[in-house]
Amino acid sequence: MVSDLTGLPLSNSSLLDEGTAAAEAMLMFYHARPRTLVKAGANVFLISEDVFPQTIEVLKTRAESRGIELNIFQKNKPELSDNVFGCLVQYPDKKG
Repeated sequence: MVSDLTGLPLSNSSLLDEGTAAAEAMLMFYHARPRTLVKAGANVFLISEDVFPQTIEVLKTRAESRGIELNIFQKNKPELSDNVFGCLVQYPDKKG
């Protein structure tokens, strides 16, 4: 199909989309936590409320199976604590 669309004899495409890439980044941060955060049980991932809704839904699905708590925050008002291991802010976001 990609070859037909591009008119090229050889083509490549990725099945990864924005939501999947964001979820992979969240899991990368989760697994890269320093030993002190692992022992402390840090499992909160912050997400800006302006991230596209479909991306947030993919993050919710991936986070649930790992025991990751998602905290969606209002612009410029993240609630930082010792349990936070990462944050996602998107640009451009759903507001442009």
